[in-house]
Amino acid sequence: IVNGCAVDSAVNLWKREQDFPIYLHLCLTEGPATNYKKATTNLISKNGLMNISFLKLLLASLLPKKNLYRKDLEVQLKSEIISQIKKFTALTGLRSISLDGHQHVHLIPLVLEIILDLKEEYSINWIRSTNESIPSGIPLSIWAKTIYNGGLTKWLILQTLSYLAKSKLKIYTIQTNSSFSGVLFTGRMTMSIVSSAIKEFQVILSKSNETHPIILS
Repeated sequence: IVNGCAVDSAVNLWKREQDFPIYLHLCLTEGPATNYKKATTNLISKNGLMNISFLKLLLASLLPKKNLYRKDLEVQLKSEIISQIKKFTALTGLRSISLDGHQHVHLIPLVLEIILDLKEEYSINWIRSTNESIPSGIPLSIWAKTIYNGGLTKWLILQTLSYLAKSKLKIYTIQTNSSFSGVLFTGRMTMSIVSSAIKEFQVILSKSNETHPIILS
């Protein structure tokens, strides 16, 4: 998260262990904008903090492409995304970029279209997807908490967005992870849930443009 308060110390720690993979975690919903001078109040508040939510970005994606608000928002988002990419490359020295998004914003069509448009210029070669199989053997009590806390709704939204995103990633020859775990049970990734996820991973065959599965814990 290049607009985070501890980014410098995080990068310094990473530089000591460069075999450890590092990804740009685009942050468009929280924290200070990295491109404050060019952004407007559609994206940030008067004090320079991000003030747009996942839901607002998702709803904006449903607007016609000629809609003035959408077009204005696209310009601001593109400016901030480029700013974060440039900061990431300056900090890490990497020439190619793997990325995902805080609160999975990179999967929102409006945001993903901008990222894909920048693919060649900034050598974006991998983007995280969140297609998550439903694991077996999970106690009903955990399912009840998941449904109550909105985990199932979040899963349905991200399953749909990942499905739409993966077809585009293939067209743009961008790699992604073969499968994922951590949306349904966000914040409750116990050993039993992780073990169930791993069992699901073992029966999934990776395609040519896919990398290893990911567990978000």
